[in-house]
Amino acid sequence: MKWWNEREQKDKTEIIEKFKTMSNEQFKLWLLDECKWKNQITKDDITSIRFSIDVYLALITTNEEGKEENELTTYVKVDERESLIKMKELTIEKLVCQSYHCLEWKDIQKIRNEHVKLDLANMEGNIIESDKD
Repeated sequence: MKWWNEREQKDKTEIIEKFKTMSNEQFKLWLLDECKWKNQITKDDITSIRFSIDVYLALITTNEEGKEENELTTYVKVDERESLIKMKELTIEKLVCQSYHCLEWKDIQKIRNEHVKLDLANMEGNIIESDKD
């Protein structure tokens, strides 16, 4: 996520265009061999970059479709870091997307390398598994 967040909007637009029009293999080769960040990216980064783009596109789509009138506010806490997020509709799917958006690059690497599972918990420490929790 950090790598993606550090990109300027015009660069994100270019990357998204390639992401949407290329196969997974073509996109991977473009990132590793052709793009201007090729010296910063390794094969191990590709999955995280694709995930970051998927989350970004999901959030952009949600933001474009949403209405400003009823915003819900919640906090996402990762280790000791706390992030404020605002949501128009509180669903488990949207909460998971927003939560991933709050992760730093080191968190994504830990999830990938150590096979850590992301669980969402409420203030009482109970795991959230559905919209009803």
